[in-house]
Amino acid sequence: MAIPQHTIDQILDRTDIVDLIGQRVKLKKTGRTYSGCCPFHQEKSPSFHVYRDKQYYHCFGCQANGNAIRFLMDIDNRNFIDVMKELSSQAGIELPKDNQDNKKLSYKRETVKPQVKPQAQTQEDKNTASKTQEQNTEATPSFEIDPFEAFSQYPDPEHFDPTQFDQTGFVQAPQDGNLYDLLENIAQFYERQLPHSKVAQNYFRHRGLSTETIQYWRLGYAPEDWQHLEKAFPQDIEGLKLLGLIRTSDSGRDFDLLRDRVIFPIRDSKGRVVGFGGRALNDEIKPKYINSPDSEVFHKNQLLYGLYEGRKDRAQNWL
Repeated sequence: MAIPQHTIDQILDRTDIVDLIGQRVKLKKTGRTYSGCCPFHQEKSPSFHVYRDKQYYHCFGCQANGNAIRFLMDIDNRNFIDVMKELSSQAGIELPKDNQDNKKLSYKRETVKPQVKPQAQTQEDKNTASKTQEQNTEATPSFEIDPFEAFSQYPDPEHFDPTQFDQTGFVQAPQDGNLYDLLENIAQFYERQLPHSKVAQNYFRHRGLSTETIQYWRLGYAPEDWQHLEKAFPQDIEGLKLLGLIRTSDSGRDFDLLRDRVIFPIRDSKGRVVGFGGRALNDEIKPKYINSPDSEVFHKNQLLYGLYEGRKDRAQNWL
């Protein structure tokens, strides 16, 4: 069973690690953490600490550390799938049942060639290269393709990314993408754009939204560029089109649906980003509000905006 990363994150988000570990270890609140004697080695003085805000534990004695999943795997000597089934049941989140459901959420990622940064060449370098070429003309057989050009496709060491190549030196074929993972990455992208737009920041400020509120609701900004998503996610064009975030004009040119708008991520009851709402910053632009179209993961008539955030906020008050 393959469990998508976004599902794992949701399960961990709904799991209170202090309550979980507290069932096995006697914990005492010490400042912002909870401490107790480590269950993984014998000790008299507590060196085992649990951090609720980070959903993480660490022992300063034996260096045992991890999240709720790692704790259950180590304490009970259980495998990953077995632990995930237990935690998902407690969190009320369903694990993937079969490959058919995963196929509906998957799309083919495209191979993107690594960009090559042109190398600056001084006049002295050019003269030296010219002399060397003249000296070697008679001794070197002629090439139909310049051998120097043949290797110019490889990036310089400063911009070399080893993860792009397999053991044979060729660009790796990308794995299939997941729509939920792509939506999460897009939400993070829009969040990162907000500090670069004073107009968008002023809009939220005039609406009386604090920095904490903006972060809690994960508000962002979509740049003016008509193809900013294609540039940010060149391997995920097919996924972007399946989500309706890229449209095609009558002339056949692709363009982004949301441009120069403040962004409101739309999350389902499980906390997954499933779509976006965009509000124009210029009141003369019509329509003023645009939402993502329906897709495999987004059905407007089945969602209530803010339901997940409201439940999460109330859950904090119960702790």
